Amino acid sequence: MIPDTTSTPTIGLMRLQFWRDTITRTLAGQPPKEPIAILLASALSELETRTGGQARISKGWFLRMINSREQYLTNTPYTSISALESYAENTYSTLLYLTLSALPLTSVTADHLASHIGKAAGISTVLRGIPLIAFPAPPSHHSNQPGGLGGGAGGGSGARVGTITLPLDVMAETGLKEEDIFRHGAEAPGLRDAVFTVATPPSDSGYSTVSQVTTTEDHAELDILDQLGLSDNTGQVELKQLLLDDSTTADDTLQQLAGVVQARLGEGRGETIFDLGQEDNGDWMGFNKAQWDTALERLRRAAQTLRADCKVLLTYNVGGPEEVESKNERIKHAYGKILIRQAPASPEDVIETRIAVVGNVDAGKSTLLGVLVKGKLDDGRGRARINLFRHKHEIESGRTSSVGMEIMGFDTHGEIVGRGQGRKQSWEEIGRQSAKVISFTDLAGHERYLRAGHSRRGFCAPWKVERFSCCSKDTRGRQ
Repeated sequence: MIPDTTSTPTIGLMRLQFWRDTITRTLAGQPPKEPIAILLASALSELETRTGGQARISKGWFLRMINSREQYLTNTPYTSISALESYAENTYSTLLYLTLSALPLTSVTADHLASHIGKAAGISTVLRGIPLIAFPAPPSHHSNQPGGLGGGAGGGSGARVGTITLPLDVMAETGLKEEDIFRHGAEAPGLRDAVFTVATPPSDSGYSTVSQVTTTEDHAELDILDQLGLSDNTGQVELKQLLLDDSTTADDTLQQLAGVVQARLGEGRGETIFDLGQEDNGDWMGFNKAQWDTALERLRRAAQTLRADCKVLLTYNVGGPEEVESKNERIKHAYGKILIRQAPASPEDVIETRIAVVGNVDAGKSTLLGVLVKGKLDDGRGRARINLFRHKHEIESGRTSSVGMEIMGFDTHGEIVGRGQGRKQSWEEIGRQSAKVISFTDLAGHERYLRAGHSRRGFCAPWKVERFSCCSKDTRGRQ
């Protein structure tokens, strides 16, 4: 497990980002010189040769696993049994989806089977790992027999702090307390009931065997799946049929389409870019303009059921203001990229990005941020940057000496909040109306203020740092 092999969560995040980049480069045909990446590239090449290019591995499956692992990198407790099932679906089930893609095997029934087997395996693994995570061995421990639920957490100054990963709603329902587990181990009151509740699927979870596409294979030996009490999941789904369905079951398939959108919103933590006209595996749906318009309307309806809105970012072969002028010979059908952003249910759900701007003195950092935030061009005499200055001497010299901060808010349609209203809105007003907030931090470029400015940058991590290198003279007189 990543938390057991890294000194800090930051190192774990760096490893996961490494694998994101590695997967992206490998699937793009440029694998790095890393053993696993080289083997994966070889397997993908063999699969393409064996199937004549008909089978493709979607990058989305890999990123789904990485994102889910990252979410629980520090062994954060699951808020509910549904969150645990979602984790198992996005990791163990997704690994099985990749296996089916590599065979290749396209079967809705097989997808259902992979979904439920993966959930069962994931939940079982979490339950089996409770003793290891609650009572972790010290860092220097190399035994193959780690401590279990024997009633003691272990001693020593090097002992790690244990956590309980049972769903919080189940613990509350069974009256199980975390301190009781640390104190009494396997004999903690309510522990057996909690484990039994997690391991036993409910009988009224509403599992449905409605087909995800219009035609399915009949496998009588898999009828037992109909009796399982696990929640249904979309698995590998033919998006084209969900997007164009106008039959009597259109309302049912709209809910399935909403499930696909919900999964992508979960991966993107509240927003996603939807490739309308392309399947997950990269195959083109072959839309004409009328079909694309129908699919867009269905996508908007599905998003509205999730308190989300759609915004067309760009289109090919569709027409309209978002049409891309430069043609791509590879794109012969109607296609577009759609931003889907969900309205936050609480302030904690607002998407937030922090950007710290660093660079040489007189590079134009404050001016650029002033133009971005206020939406007005500079007059050539520093009018835009004044909005970020806090002191009189900054206005007079034109150089930032303190840390300046500004925010920009965006609603679910991707529009800037508060722009063009005739008055300056407060940060609180912008935050209330926004689904996404970008916080800009303007750091001083003069070496005299570097230490004070950059020491503030770590107070509100995580950060994205932008470095500016403009063609202006630096303090040494070089161009």
